[in-house]
Amino acid sequence: MTLLPGDNSDYDYSALSCTSDASFHPAFLPQRQAIKGAFYRRAQRLRPQDEPRQGCQPEDRRRRIIINVGGIKYSLPWTTLDEFPLTRLGQLKACTNFDDILNVCDDYDVTCNEFFFDRNPGAFGTILTFLRAGKLRLLREMCALSFQEELLYWGIAEDHLDGCCKRRYLQKIEEFAEMV
Repeated sequence: MTLLPGDNSDYDYSALSCTSDASFHPAFLPQRQAIKGAFYRRAQRLRPQDEPRQGCQPEDRRRRIIINVGGIKYSLPWTTLDEFPLTRLGQLKACTNFDDILNVCDDYDVTCNEFFFDRNPGAFGTILTFLRAGKLRLLREMCALSFQEELLYWGIAEDHLDGCCKRRYLQKIEEFAEMV
């Protein structure tokens, strides 16, 4: 593509071209291979066609669990929960009997190793992102008080919020306290 000069231009732009993309890839920046799907493998939403049929393989039960939050199912490897032992989901790993499990979640299906939580599935999206990538962010459309309640339920400290989100979150909590 040749650039055309403007009306008041003294420079001849006809020799310049934008067909080469060499200027977009400077040689001093090292190229590195992206790790694709690293966070996705840590937790993923299950679609109806992905759900296991009747019963699961014993190997899968030791490696992966199914979390059902408000009717939406997610598959997580146990290793994801190793990094967050104090959270509600991390506590599942320490459960040794059915009563322990029911103290952590609302219901449990032994046949598929599926844990049920009667919570808002939209709010759980932020929790899932935290489990995947270690980043906790406040959604703009979420009420700060509801978010605070979800953090308390899932056992996640407010300290994990990113700086910009934490500032906005604390501001909204303070505004509500002033109104009350």
